[in-house]
Amino acid sequence: MPRGTARQATIHLEGAQQGHADDEARLRQLGYKQELRRELNLLRNFAVSFGLLSMLTGLGGFYYIGFQYGGPVTVVWGWVLIVGMTLSVALPMAEICSSLPTTGGVYYWAGVLGGKQGPLMSWICGWLNLIGQVGITAGVEWTVVRYLMYLINMFRPADDPFAFTKAQFWAVYSGFILLHGTFNAISVKLLGFLSIVSVVFHVAGTLAIVIGLPIIARVRQPASWVFGHFENYGNEAQWMGEGLTTGVTNSGFSFLLGLLMSQWAMVGYDSSAHIAEETKNAAVAGPLGLIMAILGSFICGWMFLLSLTFSMQSPADGVAGVQQIFMSVFSSRWGSFEGAASFQLIVFLASNLCGIFCVTSNRCAPPGGTLQLRERALAGATAANSNCARLLPRSLSPQAARVVSLPWQRPWPPRPAGPRPAAPPRRSRMLYAFARDHGVLGSRWWKQVSNATGTPVNSIIGMCMAAVLIGLTMLGSDVAFIAISSIGIIGLECSYILPIFLRLTVARRWFKKGPFHLGRFSLIVGWVGVTWGCFISVILVLPTYYPVTNKNLNYASVMLVGTIALAMIAWVVSARKWFKGPVRNVDTGNKTETLAEAAMRGELDEGESAWGGEAGDGAPAKNDASSAEGEPKEQFVVA
Repeated sequence: MPRGTARQATIHLEGAQQGHADDEARLRQLGYKQELRRELNLLRNFAVSFGLLSMLTGLGGFYYIGFQYGGPVTVVWGWVLIVGMTLSVALPMAEICSSLPTTGGVYYWAGVLGGKQGPLMSWICGWLNLIGQVGITAGVEWTVVRYLMYLINMFRPADDPFAFTKAQFWAVYSGFILLHGTFNAISVKLLGFLSIVSVVFHVAGTLAIVIGLPIIARVRQPASWVFGHFENYGNEAQWMGEGLTTGVTNSGFSFLLGLLMSQWAMVGYDSSAHIAEETKNAAVAGPLGLIMAILGSFICGWMFLLSLTFSMQSPADGVAGVQQIFMSVFSSRWGSFEGAASFQLIVFLASNLCGIFCVTSNRCAPPGGTLQLRERALAGATAANSNCARLLPRSLSPQAARVVSLPWQRPWPPRPAGPRPAAPPRRSRMLYAFARDHGVLGSRWWKQVSNATGTPVNSIIGMCMAAVLIGLTMLGSDVAFIAISSIGIIGLECSYILPIFLRLTVARRWFKKGPFHLGRFSLIVGWVGVTWGCFISVILVLPTYYPVTNKNLNYASVMLVGTIALAMIAWVVSARKWFKGPVRNVDTGNKTETLAEAAMRGELDEGESAWGGEAGDGAPAKNDASSAEGEPKEQFVVA
């Protein structure tokens, strides 16, 4: 292989061991003080994101949807497709994270990259992310209750199944939300401990199911069926029951609807970006942690799906969901399904951990805020079809090179000794961050932090109540869980692609690439990601049952349009007069306070490429001092 080709095919990393002072200098350059402890390395950063992408909750909770809308092909290859397309969104996000490594994530990025319309872009991105967070929380809690109901049924006679009424289901659902919210309000240390428990439990639990299920199964499906059989089981009364079919007759459309299973499990991967201010060498470790979490989740998730599909005793099991697969496997071996409760307990506990950290994700510290955020957590999966109650009884390997000094680095005075203020764990910290910049009604109340617990109790209460209220849709709709999960995915996915779109358009000429970037593939991968985000969002608002009635309408479109409409009305009437988006909390005396305007003026880079790397795609890069002296530039290229 020619040397030039080898260089392009290899991921190059120079300056992988940048010191703490370098990270602080870059953060200050971006407009914020270093107020969070940088205690995380690349491995810990990866572990946080990996723990949030809970395959046991995400894929387990929605397995039946993937199977109903296309059988094994949709389940197995749909996962491969979704992860591949997710990378087309995640790689450009990682590129932006490398250039702008702050805890604000997509909300901050949209504000900085939006140019003159930065405040509006921040406003839209914030509200999209907020509605997505509420939808994710509600979907996870829905899954918890479903898993509980399935667990109870494993100890009951097959001819006497247990099922909550709609009102009872909503009451139990609300109870779990309040329970998980209480965990978040009690103690930061408790959540830090639980985050470690969650990672260990998910790995051990996944391995137990992946290894144990095929061993126990008396019948194993052939590989030709697992990898090559497509069937629209959801439209066949033989499997669904009379009057319970989906009404979807087109195979291609059925496959697309089945992608909801995989797409639901693959959200929340931006965790690594949100802990950038606590990560050493954040401009490299942040984006790498994000990508590694997706790749690790892909491997574990595919193993989990293959284990379930190979062990299936009958297509009826897949139509009903993972709980029925567990029951049938144990029944086929020992004539009783009570032992299946061991596997069901694993996914039930995993979903509870997801529920706890999903509430965590909705209410944390602002970009550059004064709180220390120790951990981050997860949103996972959603519920199972109400019809299932009837069916139940039946790497990356970077090469480290020598450290080079960056042109913008300056020694900053060390922080005075003493403990930093404690703060809550976080996920996207949207409600708290939005409140800090006065983007939510009652901002002064939402951003308050309890002196006793060090947690934002008010924002915890607010997000819990929002999830409880959105759960009321289950009382009037038979497919409310699909709408809830869809709005969660759409809200988050749109908030992901908006900064990418702005980087490709508004900020194309003045966006400064960080040490991690895609080289000449930046634009093409970015546009693929934006296109995919728009495409999957359209798919997820379409009805999943036909003919459409008020009982089976996918209300995700109503919730999405309603949220955007209210946000835009509020913007036109009032917010445009006072909302400025992310604002700096350092050097405000001699620099532009609003970061959107500061980015356009080059103040965030002090007139040079942020990392001595490439300038925008539409403008030539400037030569910095280190280049003049013959020093290599900081660079991490995937090309």
